Amino acid sequence: MVPASDPYTRQNLQQMASRLASDLKVLGADAKPEVPDLTPAPHPLACLYLAAGSRMGTAVLRRKWESTTDPCVRRADQYFSAPLVNGEWQSVCSALSEHSANGPEADAVIAGTKQLFDLFARLAPRHVAPYEGAA
Repeated sequence: MVPASDPYTRQNLQQMASRLASDLKVLGADAKPEVPDLTPAPHPLACLYLAAGSRMGTAVLRRKWESTTDPCVRRADQYFSAPLVNGEWQSVCSALSEHSANGPEADAVIAGTKQLFDLFARLAPRHVAPYEGAA
C-alpha cells in the first residue's frame, strides 16, 4: 500500500499531468494523446516507483531546459518549474522496503514497472521526435 502522505497522491499526479499538458499545448503538440489500455492495472508501487524516478530525471532535464535559448521551449515552463519535493525518492524506497522482495506482490510490482516502461518505449518516439532539436 502506498502511504497517504506520499507525494504521489492522485491529486499530485493530476497536477503533474496538467503541467505537462499545458507545456505540450505551448509547444503545439496534442495535449491529450491516446490513452492506452493498461490491463491489468499496474501495481500502485510500480506507479510510485516510475513517477518518483521520472521526477529525479526531471531534475537533470531541468538544467538543460533552463539553459535553452529557444523562446518557445522557455515558454513551456509549467512542468520544469514545478517544485521538486525533498526526500521523494527516499519515500519510495521506504514504501518499497515495507514489502517483501520475493513473492506474488513483488512479482506484480516488477511486472507493473515493466509494463509502464514498455508503454513509455511505445509512445515516446511519437511524442518526443518532433521536439528533439528544440532544446
